Amino acid sequence: MNELIFFGHILLILAFLFGALRFGKECLIAFFALLVIIANLFVTKEIQLCSFTVTATDAFMVGGFLGMSFLQEFFGKKAAEKTIKITFFTMLFFGVMAQVHLLYTPSSFDQMHSPFKAILSTTPRIFFASFCTTLLAQKIHIELFAFFKEKLPFVMCTFAALFLSQLFDTLCFSVFGLYGLVSHLAHIMIVSFILKLVIMSCMTPFMMLAKRLFLKDAPL
Repeated sequence: MNELIFFGHILLILAFLFGALRFGKECLIAFFALLVIIANLFVTKEIQLCSFTVTATDAFMVGGFLGMSFLQEFFGKKAAEKTIKITFFTMLFFGVMAQVHLLYTPSSFDQMHSPFKAILSTTPRIFFASFCTTLLAQKIHIELFAFFKEKLPFVMCTFAALFLSQLFDTLCFSVFGLYGLVSHLAHIMIVSFILKLVIMSCMTPFMMLAKRLFLKDAPL
């Protein structure tokens, strides 16, 4: 059942990503920032996928990096770099507000403080690890995309940049963000990267469709 949900998850993210691209640069930036926040918020949930224990957020991260490729291809490198700054500002705001939310003393009738505490208590560590790894991974992705763009077709350029940046992101975030919080960390690291390869293989063919549907200089 999880496997069917997994591929449906990929298709949903692709559909919304195309919708964000259709609305234009601002929507694509907002969508990217939202994907990163959701991925970091949901990352502590472990699921069984093809008999392996993994997190349920790999599709969000690959979708985010694919959105970054869209931004760089359609709106330029400066737009991609500005998106990173906006994303980290929104992540910082969410991380601070999550801790403020936990400071409130719940009423005697409240039943949600404990679930919120369980979910948000790991937020500072996860977000700090994500700050560092995602920043570096996105910088690597932007530079690699610019480098490969001069040498490879668009889809191959996107896949190559995604492959290397996701390898770095998976290794660093797993060690700094998830060590001690999840079981079978090695499984999660290995299978997570394999899943990202599957997701990238599913998503990158749609890049040519995006190129055909949306002109680079079109006022979307």
